[in-house]
Amino acid sequence: MAPHLKLLALAATASACSNILVTPGAAADGNSMISYNADEASLIGAIAHWPAGKGLNGTTREVFSWDLGIKLGEVPNPDEVLNVMGNANEKGVIIGETTHGGLTALSNVGKTAANGTIIDYGNLIWLTLQRAHTASEAVDIMVELATTYGYASDMEGFSIADKDEVWYMELLGRGDYGEGVLYVALKIPDGYMMAHANQARITEFLPCDDPATCRCSPD
Repeated sequence: MAPHLKLLALAATASACSNILVTPGAAADGNSMISYNADEASLIGAIAHWPAGKGLNGTTREVFSWDLGIKLGEVPNPDEVLNVMGNANEKGVIIGETTHGGLTALSNVGKTAANGTIIDYGNLIWLTLQRAHTASEAVDIMVELATTYGYASDMEGFSIADKDEVWYMELLGRGDYGEGVLYVALKIPDGYMMAHANQARITEFLPCDDPATCRCSPD
């Protein structure tokens, strides 16, 4: 237990957002875990709740920027959505993040539906949690949502887990160079743990030819 406690203490005193990802095989109790530390005073005590619902076809959900508070646009609801509390849903899927930033030319921060970008990183988490039953499914849903409705943020590192698997994904928009997203998602091998704090971590992933462990944009 000592190494786990030490890492959590470091996360609590870091000067940036931090995530620690623990696979079931690396945990003493066999449970996957994600710690999510966001160094932002305005977030203290803030927990979002998106209730479950059915028969929602034909309705939309307004999307407001996590950081700027401006309306980015609206996205259609699926017929059924899951109950979401904070960064977890009723199926046990959890998603955390740290912002990696990146080149200004690739940034979509502040852009809205007028620019073809509606979903920022925070709403990408919530919208995915309303839809995903597993961590693996969440990876695909995040890519689909960001591609379909436009990604309105900088590069992000996303921590994604359910009771069986833990994934780490880096995703960014194409900014001035076109629509869509670039991404790499890797399944953390069971028995391992990792951490990220506002810095890209994936350096090698090719060949990415087994979707059970690796997924990436075609280019």
